Parts: sequence; C-alpha cells; structure tokens
Amino acid sequence: LGHAMMASRRTFVRRGGRGLAPLLCSRGYRVVPFDFRGHGGSGPPASIRVDWSYDDLVREDVPAIVSALRDRFDGPIVLAGHSLGAHVTAAAIGTDRTSLDGLVLLAGNVWLPRLEPSLRRRARKTASLAAVLAIVTTMRKFPARALGIGSDDEARSYLAAFFRWWKGDAWTSDDGRDDYLASLARVRCPVLSIASEGDLLDCVPACAERFLDHVAAPDRTFHVVRGPDAPGHMQLVTDVASEPAWTGVASWLDERFTG
Repeated sequence: LGHAMMASRRTFVRRGGRGLAPLLCSRGYRVVPFDFRGHGGSGPPASIRVDWSYDDLVREDVPAIVSALRDRFDGPIVLAGHSLGAHVTAAAIGTDRTSLDGLVLLAGNVWLPRLEPSLRRRARKTASLAAVLAIVTTMRKFPARALGIGSDDEARSYLAAFFRWWKGDAWTSDDGRDDYLASLARVRCPVLSIASEGDLLDCVPACAERFLDHVAAPDRTFHVVRGPDAPGHMQLVTDVASEPAWTGVASWLDERFTG
C-alpha cells in the first residue's frame, strides 16, 4: 500500500484497528504499507538540508519496495496506491523501472490541464499551486504538518515538478528522459481505478477517468463512489465509511488472484 503526499503509511490503519490494511488482511492477503522517503519512518523529513525529487520516487523508491517484496514473498504482487502512491507507481511500471501483477489506483491522477475538463477547476488548481509555490520558495519545503493539512512535510524539488507539469501540460521527468503520461501505454497488468464524487478537486472522477484512458492494460476497471456521503480525497482511505470501496478492492483482487 502506497500513501498520498503529505501523509504516511499510517493512513491505511485507523483507530480501532479498522482501515484498508486490516480489511485486506482479514481477507487473507499479506499487506505491506510502506513509507516513501522523508515520510513516516523512512529517513529524515523534508527540510532545508533534506531534499528529494518526484523522479526519486519513480526510479528508486517504488522499484526498491517491489524488489524487497519479491525477495520475501512468493506469488503475485499488487500495489494499491492512494493519490501519489497511485500515479508514481503507474509511472514506475510504465518506464520499466519495475513490474507488478496488478495495480490499484485510489484517487489516482495527476494535475495536467489536458486531464482537467473544467475551466473552473483549472483556475482553482492554478491558484492552489501558486500558493504552494509561494510557501516553498520562502521556506524551501512545504510545512504540511505546521499548517495542519498533513502529517508529513514535502520537499521543494518534489513539489517543483508539479508546478512544471501544470505550466507545460506535460507529466515528464526533470531531466526530460521520461514522458510519464505516454509511458502509461506500457502498463499492461490488470488495473482497478476508484474515484469518488466527494473528491471535489484533487481527483474528481472525470480526471481519474481521463488518466485511466492513457493506460493500455486490456483488463481495466473504473469505479466511482457515488452519493451524498461519497468520501473526499483523503477520506477515501481514512474514513471507515469508505469500507464498501475497500471491500471492492478485495473483491477485485479475489477475482484475479485467488481461486
């Protein structure tokens, strides 16, 4: 299980022992929530002296965790990523940095004008990124914890990529060697994508579907959580009211990897 930005693996286990990780364990799966660098228990947090890039996660972190799992466990390995964990894993597969037997995208998309059909949301995203850029320029990191909008701070080089993608309408590596969006055509493993109507900006269903359209896997499933109580972006993995969606993940896994 790969977490979102400004978060850690703790999002997958909630108070009272409930959460996506315990639910999958109860269905008989071996579950390994992990922390990307600078988050949770993986090394020092972002600071003026500690920095990392988005490409580091694609080229080093995801391949490292998958390699460690293959060394330790037999059988198929599926990575379920939330937000950052979703798209960074898709990029790692698409650029042949790693391979998986299945991929679950929980609120998985990237912010690109070409993937955002709403002009109103484009304006909101532009403003949001400008505000983050102003903070990062001043503090040389994004202090999510101090601002009360996340448990883990983010590095300046990592966030700089998001500004560049939005401005250039291109999801690419810092060195220009990898076109991550184009690489999705090389993701061939089964893919499940789940989005929520309650996610009003970060990953609205229309954007998640446009992202998934670039994935060429023959086995693709897209599901939208609907209704007045549909969870928000983080609530898709943190709110126990999202348990039906978590059960859907388990059922999708059952259909493809057990029997």
